[in-house]
Amino acid sequence: MTHSLLFAYLLSAAFVTMWYRRRAREAQVGIFVYLFLCTTSHSVLDALTDGGLGVAFFYPFDTRRYFFSVAVSPVDINVFFARMLFTCWPSE
Repeated sequence: MTHSLLFAYLLSAAFVTMWYRRRAREAQVGIFVYLFLCTTSHSVLDALTDGGLGVAFFYPFDTRRYFFSVAVSPVDINVFFARMLFTCWPSE
């Protein structure tokens, strides 16, 4: 749910309502769009990874999950450093 577009909309609307309600209407719309894009970008970046269950962008209306598969760095620190050393300093 926290990666859906509905959540991004509700979170942005809540923040604008709580903290920016005394601003001009144009400023509220600008802040809302900025917060919505920031929240949505997190979901898109998560969809770019090849781990997890995918991102349900349209939850609760559609439970299908989406991947934009791009290989990510391994979480295991030993594997990370082994790959880094191999690619930075190849053995001769």
